[in-house]
Amino acid sequence: MRPIRIWIILRIGCAIATVRIFPIRTVIKSRIVSINSLAGRVALTEEEKFYASSKSLLDGLYGGATIAEIDMIDLKYAIDVSTPIDLIVAYQNLMEGSKSHLRAFVRSMETLDYTYTPQYISQELYGAIIGL
Repeated sequence: MRPIRIWIILRIGCAIATVRIFPIRTVIKSRIVSINSLAGRVALTEEEKFYASSKSLLDGLYGGATIAEIDMIDLKYAIDVSTPIDLIVAYQNLMEGSKSHLRAFVRSMETLDYTYTPQYISQELYGAIIGL
């Protein structure tokens, strides 16, 4: 498997994530908070290690699924501590995107005859998301 294929998957993932930034950007701007104008450019040092160690397509998919799990935990916390409804709705929409990403990564791993085991979310939540 050539490394370029992994980078194509990562680029598609980044493009999708960039599209999801815009609703959050609107919420942030409505609260008069200064934000960086570089859409899609964020420092993800913790997440980068999952991609940096990717030596194969399977490694890249595994890293993507792991990041989707971490995102869900962070978003659940943000939903739990937020009170403004527009923030809650924005976080819920992002949560649905993370669930969709997890499903896509897991399905892709299954085509490679790999069974993914969740690292950060419960088996029960994982089963509900994946449809087990």
